[in-house]
Amino acid sequence: MTDVCLILEGTYPYKTGGVTTWISTLVNGLPEITFSVAHVYYGQKPAHPKVAIPRNLKTIALIPLNEMESAVSMSELVNLLPAAKLYHSLSTGFAGLLGTEMKRRSGLPFVLTEHGIYWHEVSLGADELECGFKIVNTENGELHLGRTWETWHQTFQNFARQAYASADVITTVCAFNQSLQRSLGALEAKMQMIPNGVDLSRNGVHSASRNRARARKRIALVGRVTPIKDVRTFIRACALVKERIPDAEFRVIGPTDHDSPYTAECMKLADSLRLNELEFTGETDMAEQYPAIEIMVLTSISEAQPYAVLESFAHGIPVVVTDVGGCRELVNGSGSSHDCAGTLCPVGDHHRIAEAIIELSSNPSLYQRYAQEGLKRAQDHYSKESVITSYKRIYERCLTR
Repeated sequence: MTDVCLILEGTYPYKTGGVTTWISTLVNGLPEITFSVAHVYYGQKPAHPKVAIPRNLKTIALIPLNEMESAVSMSELVNLLPAAKLYHSLSTGFAGLLGTEMKRRSGLPFVLTEHGIYWHEVSLGADELECGFKIVNTENGELHLGRTWETWHQTFQNFARQAYASADVITTVCAFNQSLQRSLGALEAKMQMIPNGVDLSRNGVHSASRNRARARKRIALVGRVTPIKDVRTFIRACALVKERIPDAEFRVIGPTDHDSPYTAECMKLADSLRLNELEFTGETDMAEQYPAIEIMVLTSISEAQPYAVLESFAHGIPVVVTDVGGCRELVNGSGSSHDCAGTLCPVGDHHRIAEAIIELSSNPSLYQRYAQEGLKRAQDHYSKESVITSYKRIYERCLTR
C-alpha cells in the first residue's frame, strides 16, 4: 500500500506534456511520500515511460477503457486501482469517476486536481481526451458508441458534478477554472487555487538582455500537435509574418504522434503555403530549444495555465497567446499595461496573431519590457517549491484526518 495513488488519464509517465511535467515535479519533490499511479488509457497499451521513474513511485497499474464497448462497468475498473491511503485524480473525466467510486466504496480521502476542464473543452469542440478516448471516431466520422455530441457533453458534466461533490479537496491552477468549477456545484470550502510552478534552476533563468544572436527572428509554438492547440492557425499566421519578415524561422516544438491525421493536415497546410522555413521538431529537449526562441506562440482553443508560457517567462521570452482559460491572468498580471509579459489574441485570428508577432519583432523596447516582466513574474509567483509545499500540506491534512 502506498500513501497516495494518482489516477491519471493518458499522461505520466507515458506521454510528455504539461501534466506530466507537473506530476514529475510533485512526485520527485516529495521523496518522503510513496506514490502509485493508475494510468487510464484507451486504445493501444502504453509500453515505455517517457520520463525517469523515481524511487518513491512504487506501482504503475494500467487501467484500460477499451472494454467499455463491451459494457465493463466502472466499478470493475475500480478493482484495478492500487491500494493506497489517499486517492488523487487529475481530471473529472474517467479518472474523476474512478476517484468518486473509490470514495463512495471506501471512504478514503479523495483529492481532485484539474488543469484543463474536460467538460468545458468538450463544449468547445475537443474530440479526444488525454487518455486517447475519442468522442468522435475520426476514421469514419461517427460519434463514439453512437452517442450524440450533446450526450457526451452532458456525460462529462455529470462526471464533474459527482467528482466535485465527492472530493475532500478540489484544486486548480487559475481563477478562470475555479469559476467553471463553481458553475457545476463545487463548494468554496473545498476549493484551493495552486498555480503551476517551474524549476527556475533547470530552466536556467536568462537575463532579459541575453545574447539572442541565434534566436533572432525565431518564432515557435510549443505544444502537442493536436486540434485543441489549433496549430493550423499558427501556420497561417507564420505565412503572414514571412511576408513582412522574410528571414524569420518558425518551429512547432512538441509531439507529432498524439494525433497523426491532424499532424498530416498541418504539414500539408504548411506545404501549400510554401512555408519551407517551418520545422516540426517532434519531441525534443526543451532546455536546448528555449535559448534559441525569440517569441513563443500558443494558438490554443483551450488552456488552463500552460507550462510553455511559464517556461518562456523563465527564459526571458515574450509570448503571444490566445485569450483562453487562465492565460489572461498569466500574461496580464495585475491588468496594468506595464505588467504585461506578452500579447493576448482572439482564438483563431491568425491576422491578429501575425500582427502581434511582427510588433514584438520590430519594437525592441516593447520586447525588453515584456521579457523583463515575464522573468520577474516567474521568480516571484511561479516556483515549483510553492507547488510541492502546497500539496504536501494537503496530503498531510487529509491523511491525518
